Amino acid sequence: MERHHYRIFYCALTDKYINMPVEREQWKTRLGFLFASVGAAIGIGNIWRFNYILYENTGTFIVPYIVGVIVLGIPLFVSEVWSGFWSRGSPPLVYKKIKKFLEPIGWWTLINTFIISIYYAAIVGWFFSYTIFSITSFPTSPQSFFNNFLSSNVPAIAGALTWIISIIILSLGVKKGVENFSLAGVSLLWILLFILLVRVTTLPNAGEGIVKYLTVDWNNLWNWKIWITAFGQVAFSLSLAVGIMQTFGSYLSKKSEIVPNTYTTVFADTSFSILSAIVIFSVLGISGFRPEEGMSLVFITFPLAATHLPGKILFSFIFFFTLSIAGITSCIASLETVVAGITDRFKIKRKLAVLLVGIPSIFVTALVANNIGIIKFLDNIASTISLPIIALIECIIFGWLIGANRIRETINSTSRLKLNRLFDIGLKFVSPTILLILIALSSKFVTSLEMKVLLLIFGLSVFLTLSALLSIFRKVEEFLKNI
Repeated sequence: MERHHYRIFYCALTDKYINMPVEREQWKTRLGFLFASVGAAIGIGNIWRFNYILYENTGTFIVPYIVGVIVLGIPLFVSEVWSGFWSRGSPPLVYKKIKKFLEPIGWWTLINTFIISIYYAAIVGWFFSYTIFSITSFPTSPQSFFNNFLSSNVPAIAGALTWIISIIILSLGVKKGVENFSLAGVSLLWILLFILLVRVTTLPNAGEGIVKYLTVDWNNLWNWKIWITAFGQVAFSLSLAVGIMQTFGSYLSKKSEIVPNTYTTVFADTSFSILSAIVIFSVLGISGFRPEEGMSLVFITFPLAATHLPGKILFSFIFFFTLSIAGITSCIASLETVVAGITDRFKIKRKLAVLLVGIPSIFVTALVANNIGIIKFLDNIASTISLPIIALIECIIFGWLIGANRIRETINSTSRLKLNRLFDIGLKFVSPTILLILIALSSKFVTSLEMKVLLLIFGLSVFLTLSALLSIFRKVEEFLKNI
């Protein structure tokens, strides 16, 4: 097809969807979108999840992770932002406008995002708690301290406070709430990271930790489990397949350029993960400690190692405060996506949607905040299993149903920074092939309970698609108005 035909295709999409007479908030500035996207992408997954996965898989993990960023992260990130920009809507609306029968995929995405936000908010509450503990009661016996912490009411209260903060910020709207908080939060996040980086890398034996834990074992590179974990982490870290970038893309002005913003976000997210790894493993090298298993890494090993650092209280405070800021920006982005999905589909007011999603979330998070077993189960369902599947579906829809070449041409027609045909190859062939192989290999490890939960989620997605549900939300709104 000639280039001018793609321009016609782009104009047709614009006339039909982008120029619709629908009121929709937009980012106040280009930096607003950029910082909100970076804030959504950079979360506790970059420090907490990335580093305990990195330790469990050795520095070998970095190789498939970088490959995943290039062949999965960038093509899908660009496609998601573009689809939101094109449709002016959140995931259910995006997929409905592509093909009506695809709408359940949008709801599956939002339900999965909601599940992630439930346990994510609980972990953020842990970080907020440890930020305070760094000053009031720095743990001298981190293992016992962590166990006592989980057996107390503090995690439930802290998780609830995380949601309350998110609800307040989202109630202010996209510009006054999400954008302003992201500008402040992300700026502070990078400042805190560089303070940590300069501090630990200038101490003796920091290099030993980096070499020991970040060295690539090339013999282990062919372990498929590392690859699926890496690709899952790419999706988790970049907030892919969770609808955030589609929602944020829908708030872009019609003159916005997609490619520079997305490249900057992907680069910032990947850089933050690697720099955080240098911080974590430098501390371990300085102290000579080995990390504890998985989720306990930053709550047990780090406080124990920090006791060997000068100014341990200040250092620990900055570290956990950094994690808290990273976590809350991602929580806000996740909740914004679910709220946007409800307001787009059921035409209810934003503040009501925030309350409908936020208030139940407070109680659910409070229930799971003390239980690592449930959190691991939810993380496995939503991140390890669902995210790669949804990402594969997106590759098929964007790469084949719409056409990677069409997306590339429409984006290039309005952008100074151009996509090349590697975008098509990554989206149509490389990403779906790798995702399909990895999903097939890992399917035998999915338990019957996890499969039942996945089927339940998809069934609920179909149910939410039914237009009859619209009347339920309207009745709720009318009921609340009459109170």
